[in-house]
Amino acid sequence: MCGDFENKIPYVLLNCADGVDPAKFPKGRDSGPFTKALGHAQPLQHDIKLENLDAYIAFMRISRDLHKDYSDTDFSKRHAVLTRDHAHVLRDEAKQMGYGWDR
Repeated sequence: MCGDFENKIPYVLLNCADGVDPAKFPKGRDSGPFTKALGHAQPLQHDIKLENLDAYIAFMRISRDLHKDYSDTDFSKRHAVLTRDHAHVLRDEAKQMGYGWDR
């Protein structure tokens, strides 16, 4: 980074859902402003860059409010299980490869 100039990748919003069927987008209370903007831009093939997403949401009058019950209550539990399982895989692989470390 040089001064206030920052190199950004001009990533297009539609690329975030490349290969995903729009019918599988979160709906109802699980749909936030990002998903709503994506669902709006996809059928219109709007080439919105992520750096302009905030302006697009405002221009299209997409609500920024989340449903009062919007939350992923199982996230922490799922994350802990995935982390534990991944750690076991890494430990087993390290053991098979003969890797070790000092404690």
